[in-house]
Amino acid sequence: MNVFMDINDNDYAKVSEFMDAYQGWVAKVQKKNDDNVDVRVEAKFEIPSGDPYAGGWCRPQSDGPGLRARTLAQYGQILLASNKGD
Repeated sequence: MNVFMDINDNDYAKVSEFMDAYQGWVAKVQKKNDDNVDVRVEAKFEIPSGDPYAGGWCRPQSDGPGLRARTLAQYGQILLASNKGD
């Protein structure tokens, strides 16, 4: 989603529909329960269920949370620049 915003020149009109959906998806998956791993540090989720990926995968994955945070922060900047601060 970060690249999506970049290739669309961080244009609110072009990215808002998709980023609003992404924001909702992140909120949903961050609340999932998994007995084996803290989902907040999970980089990989099943689509569309949002369940943490249970296949072969080195854990913990520390890049997922950072990338999600960076992407949402960038979208926050787009919102502010578009007078959507609320």
